[in-house]
Amino acid sequence: MSPGSKNLTGAVLCALAGVLFWVFVMPSYSMIGQTQTAVSERQALLDDRTKTIASIEEIVKEYQKREQEVARLSSVVPAKKSAAEVVSAIQDIAGRTGLQLVSLGLADQKADQNIPYNTLNIDISLSGSYLSLVSFLETLEKNIRLMDVVSIDATQSAGGGNLGFRVRVNAYYLK
Repeated sequence: MSPGSKNLTGAVLCALAGVLFWVFVMPSYSMIGQTQTAVSERQALLDDRTKTIASIEEIVKEYQKREQEVARLSSVVPAKKSAAEVVSAIQDIAGRTGLQLVSLGLADQKADQNIPYNTLNIDISLSGSYLSLVSFLETLEKNIRLMDVVSIDATQSAGGGNLGFRVRVNAYYLK
């Protein structure tokens, strides 16, 4: 081989190595950079989701700790109107306090959209003594269901001994 052809062969091999480097190695090298960026983005997303799941698990544990309190709160303001339960409770309270339940009326009052509960208006007519009414109101106040006394009207019965009472009460339930 002549010295010129050795140089030419070396130059061709160097050129071929350069072309092969730019054709095969450089695209892979730039793809590695893009892959690293995608991996770091996905790692950040995974970390965020892991934190979210940990937060949810913490909330579930806290809810389970306070489940009895939540159940008690749902008894104070139940999810449904449950008119039968309200009537039964008022009849029971009236009987235990020595008042005679003359009549009981219920009416729904829908609240506006900003308030998370509706109101059940209860109109109660009772007959009995003043001390029985006081006992009725105290027992109503201690009842687990939230009820507000709106008004009380008293009249003397024609028979003499007993008084007639009209008590208006509001009970609440969730929408």
